[in-house]
Parts: sequence; structure tokens; C-alpha cells
Amino acid sequence: MILVDTNVLLDLVTDDPLWAAWSQQQLDLASAQDQFAINDIVYAELSIGYARMEQLDAMIRSAGLVTAAMPRPDTLSITRDADRYRRYFPWIMLIAPD
Repeated sequence: MILVDTNVLLDLVTDDPLWAAWSQQQLDLASAQDQFAINDIVYAELSIGYARMEQLDAMIRSAGLVTAAMPRPDTLSITRDADRYRRYFPWIMLIAPD
């Protein structure tokens, strides 16, 4: 399972001029490895940008994401906030900018 962080999804949804291309490239590369997922925290963070839960759920389905529990040791994660992830979840393998 590959946990996708909020900032990566927001890069794509907002077409961020600095990060959208990087985020899309990482998702494209990682998609051959495993299924993409978000947890309840990412879901809650994303929900701020949607007027209705059904709209967010539709975006999640269209992106091929599933919801999952908190990260486990065998999880791979895509994020731009590597320092925080390494501090709180040191066992997770990260896909992050250098």
C-alpha cells in the first residue's frame, strides 16, 4: 500500500505551479508498485476544499484511492513533508523530494 499525503493530492487538485509536475510524476512511477491509499487524517484535511462529502468521495474514487488505517511498517508513503514523517513514522519508506 502507498499512502498519499495531503500535500501531494492538493498539488494536483490545485495544479500547484511548483509541485504539481513532481507529484504527478511520483504518482505515475509508484502506481505500478501498489495501490494508493489515504487515511482518515488525509481525508479530513482534504475535506476542507469540498462543499459536500459526496464531492470529495467522488474525487477519491476517480483518483483510484482507497481509505486505510494509520500507517503500518510495510507502508510506502508519498509526501513533501519528509522530516515530519521520518520523526513520527520512522519505519515508513518515503517517496519525497531530495
